[in-house]
Amino acid sequence: MSVTSEYQLTDGWRPPDRAAHLRSDLAAIGWSARRMGDVSLCSAEELPVTGSLPRAIGALYVIEGAALGGQLIARILVDLLALPPSMMRYVTNDAVLPRRELRRFTQNADRCAQTASDIDAPVESALATFDLFKRQMEAHVPVPTSPSL
Repeated sequence: MSVTSEYQLTDGWRPPDRAAHLRSDLAAIGWSARRMGDVSLCSAEELPVTGSLPRAIGALYVIEGAALGGQLIARILVDLLALPPSMMRYVTNDAVLPRRELRRFTQNADRCAQTASDIDAPVESALATFDLFKRQMEAHVPVPTSPSL
C-alpha cells in the first residue's frame, strides 16, 4: 500500500512557495541573484528522512510553525527597524493567515496519526528538522559575541 493511499490530506492544503518569498525578501534588501546563489544549500544527506507521510508531517510542522512565529518577528521588525511588509513576504506569507493555515495543517496531521509509529515518526522528523535549522543558522548567520562578565 502506498503512502498516498494510506493517508489523505484534506481541504486541498498545500504548503506555500516559501522559497519564492525568501528570494523576494532578499532581493528587496539588496541581495543579488549571485549572492543568493552563493549561499550553500543542505546536502541530501543532511535532510531529514521523509519517506512517509507521517515523517513529512513532522518536517512540515517545523516549517509551518516557523512561519507562524515569523508573524511575531515581522511585527517587531516593522516597529524596531521600520521595515516595510514587502521585505518580509517569507514570514508574512503575502498576507495569508498563517494561523488558519497551520490549523488546517494540524487537522490534516492529526488524521495521519493512526498508530504508535505514526506518532513517533513525525516527532523524530520534527527533531531532525529543528536540528537542521540550527546547523544552517550557525553556518550562515553571524552570532554577535558579547564580552564575558
